[in-house]
Amino acid sequence: MTQEKSNELIPLSQEKLILLEKKHGKRFERAISILGEKKVKKYVFEPSKNVFWIINGRINDYIAIEELFCSCKDFQIRHLLRDEVESCYHLLAVKIAKEHNYYQVEAKKDDELISFLDKFLEEAESK
Repeated sequence: MTQEKSNELIPLSQEKLILLEKKHGKRFERAISILGEKKVKKYVFEPSKNVFWIINGRINDYIAIEELFCSCKDFQIRHLLRDEVESCYHLLAVKIAKEHNYYQVEAKKDDELISFLDKFLEEAESK
């Protein structure tokens, strides 16, 4: 079951736009772009209520766990290893999507969780 949360562009105040763009630069532009293209999806597993986000990036699809982790290389290298950036644009998109209810939701059963996660692990290993 898929549920659309919003069909309008994300309404951000001019002040918030300036603040986010100043803080995140090109990452903010990319986050807004993928949100505008409706490339952020929230998967909720039932009955556990586990939540994973899938972001269709420029090159691959990435899995995110709330605003804590993203499977992209930018997050893993520039954030986790080098501590150069606060976040990747995928997690920034998730944050903005959550704040403005701008995402699609898909419910899945808990018994689908392992195969769901395996798909992204296999893709990551093949790259």
